[in-house]
Amino acid sequence: MSKTLVGIEITEASVQVVEISKGDEPTILAAGEVALPPGVAKDSEIIDPQAVALAIRQLWQQCKVRSRHAVLGIGSRRVFVRDHTIPKLDRKHIRAALPFQVDGVLPLPVDQAVLDFFPLHEDDEHFHGLLVAAVSDNVEALVATLRDAKVTASSVDLIPLGLSRVATRLTAPDETVAMVYVGYHTTYVVIHSHGIPDLVRIISIDLTSGETAAPSAAFDEPAELADLLRDDTAPTTIQQTVPQTLDTSAVADLVSRIRSTLEFYIAKPDALPIDRVLLSGGGVLQSETRQTLAAALGLPSEVVTVGDVAASKIELENDLPIVLVSTLGLALGGGRR
Repeated sequence: MSKTLVGIEITEASVQVVEISKGDEPTILAAGEVALPPGVAKDSEIIDPQAVALAIRQLWQQCKVRSRHAVLGIGSRRVFVRDHTIPKLDRKHIRAALPFQVDGVLPLPVDQAVLDFFPLHEDDEHFHGLLVAAVSDNVEALVATLRDAKVTASSVDLIPLGLSRVATRLTAPDETVAMVYVGYHTTYVVIHSHGIPDLVRIISIDLTSGETAAPSAAFDEPAELADLLRDDTAPTTIQQTVPQTLDTSAVADLVSRIRSTLEFYIAKPDALPIDRVLLSGGGVLQSETRQTLAAALGLPSEVVTVGDVAASKIELENDLPIVLVSTLGLALGGGRR
């Protein structure tokens, strides 16, 4: 049995990995990303399996990942997440009952979907939680691509649930926060309240303008963030995504959708006030995006890095401490039963 836990994520721009030690206080043992050629993948979807498998093999070799088993993260416009209630059953019977319960509810036929249910609350007769449905062909292609790279998907996990695990380690038990991971192509919003993900939204907006910025452009004001991310001693063998020049109209659209998501949550009868916003992902590297988000949301906000969540035995270069927050969340869930 492996003594480590691994999370892997396939985005449109790269494949990302984080390997941690097992235990209550995990340590990052290996981490990094390898850039993908344009057009070989979309977020959590494979277009060119051979090219992605090659990148995964390079990733394992360059980062010196020990385990060949990994938690595979999914999250895209083709992953369906909604609140759901199911009678109290054991996990085996819940899985068997789901296809009959959700037939006609999903935007795709049940026989073409991979279904899962994550219980969050319970009463005397029911579990209340999140229904997750993904296109089965997409999931099978992801798993097969990992297999071609000599990596076994020990489980498939929803990326926002990994972000909720990160939030658990950064918040008080009675706190309600918005965990916002701004990716260049897909953004995740998780309202994490009293230790559970109370709302999940996946927003697919391409923020890139088609241009790349010089690395120094990502490390603008505030200076504290630049100092945190800049590391001239980092290993040069681990590739990373070059910071992107963001499209201002796309950023404005995204900020509007994030704001409406928070407003929707706050309007719920049982909702608690949101105390603060935790930001991560490559899209918040530039100060203009952070400032726009903070002004629009009207809540205290702070940038989260992997170093805020776990100790590390390796040095992470440039943008990786922020970009790999979601992948770390996947690894944190690797030991769940």
